[in-house]
Amino acid sequence: MYWRIANGIDDSPVRPGTHQVAPKSVGHMMTLPRDYGTLEEIKVVLLELTELVCQRCRSLGFAGHVVSVGCMGADFDHPTGFSRQMKMEDPSNITNQVFRWACKLLEQHWDGLPIRRVGISLTQLTPDNEYQLSLFDLGRERQMALERATDALKRKYGDSIVIRAVSKTAAGQALDRSAKIGGHYK
Repeated sequence: MYWRIANGIDDSPVRPGTHQVAPKSVGHMMTLPRDYGTLEEIKVVLLELTELVCQRCRSLGFAGHVVSVGCMGADFDHPTGFSRQMKMEDPSNITNQVFRWACKLLEQHWDGLPIRRVGISLTQLTPDNEYQLSLFDLGRERQMALERATDALKRKYGDSIVIRAVSKTAAGQALDRSAKIGGHYK
C-alpha cells in the first residue's frame, strides 16, 4: 500500500468537491508603485482594498468578524510596518463599516514611516444572512442593497464602472488596477 501511494497509484473513485471547504479568511494585499508617506494617501489605498475584500466576501456570502491590517515599508535592510487585527462589534461585509475599523488600526499602529505594501483581510467568517439586529443600525438593509447594486454593475461592466471619487486622486490605484489582470496589463 505504501509503495502504491509513493508511486502515485490510487484506484479509489474520484469525488468532485472533496477539498471544497468554506474559506477561513478573505483578504487582499497590494505593493504600491511608490512610497506613500501620508495618512491620507494610505487611507485611499486602504479604502480601495477594503472595497475589494468586502465585494469578495459578499460574492461568497460571508461577513467577517475580525479585520486585519498590515503595512510594510520599502527598506528591506531596516524593515518597518505593522500587522494588527481587531474584532468588530458585529460581523460585516459593508465597505464603510469595515473601513472605519481598518482606519482605527492604521491610526493606532502606523509609525509615520513611508509605506510600500498595504493589506487587509477579514476573518472569523459567518454567513452574511445571519446577523444581530440593532436598534442603532437601522440602515443596514439599505447599505446592503446599495452594495449589491454596485457589485452587480461591476460584474456586468467591469471594476472601473463605479469608483469612489478619492480613487481619482494621485494616491488612488483603482483605475490602474482595473486595467490589469493579475498585476499585468491586459
